Amino acid sequence: RIYFNKTSEIQQITKDHTLVQAMVDEGTWKKMEAESSKYSNVLVQALGTSKHLTIEIKEMNIPQKCCFLLCSDGLTGKVSDEEIHKILSEEKSVQEKVDVLIERALELDGSDNVSIIVMESE
Repeated sequence: RIYFNKTSEIQQITKDHTLVQAMVDEGTWKKMEAESSKYSNVLVQALGTSKHLTIEIKEMNIPQKCCFLLCSDGLTGKVSDEEIHKILSEEKSVQEKVDVLIERALELDGSDNVSIIVMESE
């Protein structure tokens, strides 16, 4: 996932390529059902699995002093968007924010890998 962290909120700007998300998009499942599904890790699209991929391209205006988070479900599956937003909004270095996010995900479970990239502009 890629998130855009603003002063007032965090916004997910990519869509998960999972079976559960596809079912939500089709209206088969509600978002609440999807959040607790044991099938949330079943991918419908991934690099290296097919010759044909649908590439998502988004254009957006980026304000000064913004923050982007790229992360795996090892983070988002355990740490809420609200808590991620709070951590990214703290007055800390980028490395400290990454360290706190990883520590928090591992505290809550630690059974999945946690991959994180945080980018901030000035």
